[in-house]
Amino acid sequence: MTDILDRLKTAERATAERFPGAVAVISRQTVLDAIDEIERLRNAEAKDSNEGTTMHVLMFDQRFAGAVKSGQKTTTIRPKRKRPIRPGDELSLRSWSGKPYRSKQVELRRVRCKRVTQILIEDYPYRVAVNGEDLDGWEREALAKGDGFAGKAEMRDYFTGVYGLPFEGEMIEWED
Repeated sequence: MTDILDRLKTAERATAERFPGAVAVISRQTVLDAIDEIERLRNAEAKDSNEGTTMHVLMFDQRFAGAVKSGQKTTTIRPKRKRPIRPGDELSLRSWSGKPYRSKQVELRRVRCKRVTQILIEDYPYRVAVNGEDLDGWEREALAKGDGFAGKAEMRDYFTGVYGLPFEGEMIEWED
């Protein structure tokens, strides 16, 4: 930052030497360049302090809150986001303390995103594909249980009711 101030003072001195007795004037471009440099340095400092990551808030239904808090649930399946989550990003996993939007948010855990994979859930016939690879019955069952459902039928019913099928989204995995 002192480097930027030194450059501004140098520009001011050069103007004063060229036009003795006149009010020192710094060109508009010099000032704009200095402002750009200050912004770049501030952004770099902010990035360093956040280790280059972004914080994302993920809200969970009460039915999943206990499993998220205990660490039993380490994935969530969501629609694609406008601001995508990337591996290494910080996640604040939260739930409502009471009625959604009418109560406080409670942070269940703060974790780092480990992986984001594409997921497709279809009905008739029931199909789940992760990164384009179809899962067999056992893998669908394991995925459903890992995501907090009793089994693949409950997961299918949940996604049918909440999002409708076919569902295309992302499976977000995290670690402490």
